[in-house]
Amino acid sequence: MNERDHLEYKAAKMNHQNDHMQDIEQDHKTEGTSSPLTRKMTCTIISILIGIDVLLIVLHSLGYYLRLFPPDSLVLSMFIFNSIMLLSMGIIAKIYTIVAAFVPGVIIVFLILYFSHAIDDAHYKTIRSPIGNEAVVIKYSATSLGETMYSYDFYQSMLGGLLLKELNNRYSYMDFRRYDSAEDVLGMNDPTWKDRKHLIFHTASGEHTLRLK
Repeated sequence: MNERDHLEYKAAKMNHQNDHMQDIEQDHKTEGTSSPLTRKMTCTIISILIGIDVLLIVLHSLGYYLRLFPPDSLVLSMFIFNSIMLLSMGIIAKIYTIVAAFVPGVIIVFLILYFSHAIDDAHYKTIRSPIGNEAVVIKYSATSLGETMYSYDFYQSMLGGLLLKELNNRYSYMDFRRYDSAEDVLGMNDPTWKDRKHLIFHTASGEHTLRLK
């Protein structure tokens, strides 16, 4: 190898080393930019998750409930929202193995919680005002031990029916086989709207008045 070939060989080798160093620097830059973005996205999702949980707890403590779920299903509603957010985080981060393992567990727990509420003997009926947009949702149930105990809880429908506000007018009645149904005991099929904010039920024990917010 003559001197000229030797110099060309050294120059080519130096260029190859420079290219390799640039590739390494580029990889470091890419890692340095992707990692913070991933952490930022994770922190954002977790913050949203905590915010939703806090909001649901505050609404529940104030007597407000989402219409999508039974009024006493705080755990169910929190579980569903948390599952949606965690599943979204796994999809966005492309951690498909975690998603594949997470989905069956979510489905199983959801079905358990859902059917635990589905087998509840509570029934629901909505009474709408003929003179306005107000509506009252009634949750009622019956427990029979020879005589029948009827229980009624009342909720005001708000935000187009998306939210329920609990009204502090619970009604109970012990029936000794005089009435055929819970609807008859409350007079559910023939209530009187005194005005837009007052609903009167003609119950087995007299008038029961609801005052809406």
